[in-house]
Amino acid sequence: MANYVKHIYLIIVLLFLFSCQEIDNSNDELAENIDQEISSPATRFSNFKKDYRNDEFSLGYFEEIFEGEVNGVKKWSRASRTRPITEYQNRLGDGLEMLSEINAAELGYCEGFEYYNLKAILENDAEVFVSVTEDQEPAEVYRKLETDIEYWASYYAGKPVSIDELLEFADQEILAINQAYQDLKTKFDIPDINEFAESPERFLTDTEEYSKQFTIALQHAKSATEHHFYDYDIKPIAIKIIPNCHAYYAYASYSWRGYVNVYDCGTYFDTKRNMFLASHEYFPGHHLHSQLGRMFKTCSRPIRNDRSSTLIFKEAVANYGEYLSYEALYEDPAQMLGWLDYRHIRAMRIKIDILRLERDFSYPELEAFWKSETPTRLHDNIIEEYVRLKKSSRFQYLTYLMGGEAIATARQKIEADMGDDFDERKFHHVLYTAPIGNNKYLYEQLRHGLKLINVDLESQGFILQETAN
Repeated sequence: MANYVKHIYLIIVLLFLFSCQEIDNSNDELAENIDQEISSPATRFSNFKKDYRNDEFSLGYFEEIFEGEVNGVKKWSRASRTRPITEYQNRLGDGLEMLSEINAAELGYCEGFEYYNLKAILENDAEVFVSVTEDQEPAEVYRKLETDIEYWASYYAGKPVSIDELLEFADQEILAINQAYQDLKTKFDIPDINEFAESPERFLTDTEEYSKQFTIALQHAKSATEHHFYDYDIKPIAIKIIPNCHAYYAYASYSWRGYVNVYDCGTYFDTKRNMFLASHEYFPGHHLHSQLGRMFKTCSRPIRNDRSSTLIFKEAVANYGEYLSYEALYEDPAQMLGWLDYRHIRAMRIKIDILRLERDFSYPELEAFWKSETPTRLHDNIIEEYVRLKKSSRFQYLTYLMGGEAIATARQKIEADMGDDFDERKFHHVLYTAPIGNNKYLYEQLRHGLKLINVDLESQGFILQETAN
């Protein structure tokens, strides 16, 4: 009996020791899992965003100040503060170091876009403030950037752009346009482009008749380009004739409420512009971009738009969309000419603005230069373009050409990478729906989105994988 009790006791002791070992092992596994979770890219990026929201990597921040206690209630106030330049430079460095330790390929769909947008913002500010000294006012640094055409051209293009490179860009655009003029003359047997362009039939003063023609252009813009996209249920658009000129002399503009504003300056409507304006403002431009953004709200708004404003990016997308309408434009020589002429105007803005800012040209000098570089039919456009340039902030007119070019370049690179696996409709779905910023990581953002998205419109819009790995 005694031996039997001893055996039972020994078994109990062994079971106890074994259970302790199991507890130790489970604790080790738990600790290891916690460590892995803490060090995971998603967790580290989440911690980075918390610091970012708390202005840990910002030049300006708010300080909480204790005002005292009234009837047992503590009173606090917030005061705006600006960090010393050296501290801000160090904080930018710390933030970029944190981001460098995170593998974007291991982040989810929305987090990947945020990662690249925030990285671009911090890198941009680090480049701006790398040579700023303590005796300089930060506000003055930003004020100078507002009138720095090289800075904004580089930002919109997603790569460094010098004044000379910007002029070369404009010259190449004009060279291509001049060749297109010649091709148009040959293809459609047009003896004189100026005479063809200024034919009375190209201009209307009747508002009702113009509305009919522009409505036809809107319908054609959609039917001619919708094969580049998935079959979305896009709401129709309306036309609103505004009985005065636009503040910046724009011919048309898009309202996020779902209509195109066309401006009647009391002279005439140039019908040669109908097709490209319909493409830019409606489909595949602003209206499509706006509608898809509302239909597919997968990601929350960016933490901070800053200079990578989504509004700026919308102009880049609309300009890109014009090129998707190329075949439809070429069906009608008048519509193709209207588009080429406006591209010519956009390129000339760059040239005269550089002369205005860098060489201090007077208006008469700019007017003489404009007329020496443009066809007769565009001579009078210098008046409205000069007003537009004087009123423009952050050289927004560059977003059309530079931003559109950046999208086209990113697409070409992605097509080369993917070969036969490239799906144009899927590419456009990411481009038009994702929270993409207008910055130097445009290619990386598009590639990130394409890796993690499977479009299935009939079920749930689209399916997202957790990570690219």
